[in-house]
Amino acid sequence: RAQGFYGLKVLELESEIQKGNLKKLKKNTGLFDLYAKGAFALSTKEAKADAVAKAEAVKSAIEAGDVGAIKTSYASFKGLLPVELTDPSRNKRDNESYQGYGTEFDWKRTTAFQGNPFRG
Repeated sequence: RAQGFYGLKVLELESEIQKGNLKKLKKNTGLFDLYAKGAFALSTKEAKADAVAKAEAVKSAIEAGDVGAIKTSYASFKGLLPVELTDPSRNKRDNESYQGYGTEFDWKRTTAFQGNPFRG
């Protein structure tokens, strides 16, 4: 659930990263921690440590204001995201085929990739 919910929010920051909008990025640095700690909560210690280290690298680059380092560390962090989020053309399943779909709390119901009426 954290992968979809926070993963989408992390992807939404990509345009701000490309623009170098430090003000907006500084407001959203917590998303990287939320994703790393939430999406890898049940993973191995090594996988979780790697995710947290990549999140820290992005946050440090944002705090330092180094746009080049932000782009590099974000590209590394983006590798943690599921392919269904980073490349929607590879997501061939419809909402009904997902286990868990059918409640208002399931993140797959509200993705922009699935035609959510509340998102663009």
